[in-house]
Amino acid sequence: MGEGRYSNETIPVDVYYNSIFSWASTSLTDRFDQVFINASTFNPILHYHPILWHGQKHTTKWFKDFGFKSYEWLFENESKADDTDSLVERLILNTQDIMNVMNMSNDELYNRIKDNKDTLVHNRNLLIRCKSIDRIVTQIYEMIYETEI
Repeated sequence: MGEGRYSNETIPVDVYYNSIFSWASTSLTDRFDQVFINASTFNPILHYHPILWHGQKHTTKWFKDFGFKSYEWLFENESKADDTDSLVERLILNTQDIMNVMNMSNDELYNRIKDNKDTLVHNRNLLIRCKSIDRIVTQIYEMIYETEI
């Protein structure tokens, strides 16, 4: 890929095998009326990665509202960054969290992940369960049922 060109290709799977966590930058980070969660979130969850978001304010809040568990056990500034209005301040808080994780000993990092394995498994199972399909089927059923009455 040439300099100054950006690819729209998917991230190679080996990235998830060769790293400990994902730092996901969501689209439309400057929008205050939307939270945009996409493949940059789904792929890490499928590979049991804790995720640190550089995204819209309240990305983590919405993530938890949908039933997922947060990664505060690894990223100390997660809530603070999620509640911050400033995109630049969220970036600074993210950078601090990344530095903290990268400065952990291998044993400390391993133990944190091991102790929170249930969160990683829960999030993956919830994503695979895909409740949005249930909502769509329920809405279709309700539309059909209401028209028959």
